[in-house]
Amino acid sequence: MSDVLLIDGDILVYNTIYACAEETKLAVVSKTAEALHRNICTMSGCDKYLSFLTHSSSNFRIARATTWPYKGNRKHKEKPVWYGDIRDHYLTKQGYQMMRGVEADDALTIAAEVLVAQGHTVACATKDKDLKQYPWDKFVDLNTDKVYSISEAQAHEHLWLQMLIGDKS
Repeated sequence: MSDVLLIDGDILVYNTIYACAEETKLAVVSKTAEALHRNICTMSGCDKYLSFLTHSSSNFRIARATTWPYKGNRKHKEKPVWYGDIRDHYLTKQGYQMMRGVEADDALTIAAEVLVAQGHTVACATKDKDLKQYPWDKFVDLNTDKVYSISEAQAHEHLWLQMLIGDKS
């Protein structure tokens, strides 16, 4: 049983926005954000959580990407309606942490390493397939709403599969 859930807050922001695409009241969007957060925590069975958001303009990958702009293949450059409001909600009401210099998914694996070294078991909640390259006691797959574990062998398999087939997304 995992005792700490690590949530990819960037994914949850977009899940909230898309769930509220037609909504016109911030109070309703905020309630949806709380419900989505609560649902993920319930699915994981964990009694504690940490969640991270990415401070995009300080991401170290921006300066490192010299051939093509980092995430330059993404179609929509403008942030969707509710983006800032929902990030603020998760920061102030749910205690999510803003990461500077690294992305939220990087922070999740760094936190997992620290927590495991301290004797904790960890779960991860995300849609990001890159996080399947890490062994998790529990993986809350927000694409399928399924919860499963990822062994070290499975994590290596995900890594090498992605290395062999490439990744354009």
